[in-house]
Amino acid sequence: MGKFPPGHSGNPRGRPKGARNLAAQILAEANATADAQQVSKLEAAIKALVDKAVSGDQRATQLVIDRVERAEASLREAVERGGASFSEADREVVAEIHRRLNLSSPGVGEVASAAQRSEPEGGVAHT
Repeated sequence: MGKFPPGHSGNPRGRPKGARNLAAQILAEANATADAQQVSKLEAAIKALVDKAVSGDQRATQLVIDRVERAEASLREAVERGGASFSEADREVVAEIHRRLNLSSPGVGEVASAAQRSEPEGGVAHT
């Protein structure tokens, strides 16, 4: 048996309307503008992580490589399913990460090329 009578809670006023949960607050802050260059804080953090990896930080390097490998695997799966839609901006980001890390892995290039070949005119693949 609970402390409160049926129909009454221990927090009668509850959470205020419009209050965001933690995940929504984190996403909003990560996507907020970081500086005068109009990049999101998330983009700035990713850039800083890649810069640390390029400067020789082993932990940052491993994290970036792990994330790139996961992204490549995810993209490969999407290409195999025929649902990959890789924009030119996506290809530029992957190429920049590879350039900064001085990676010669053909995985992203091959996957990006395959995604580009599978895209119909207009850049959106429909299955």
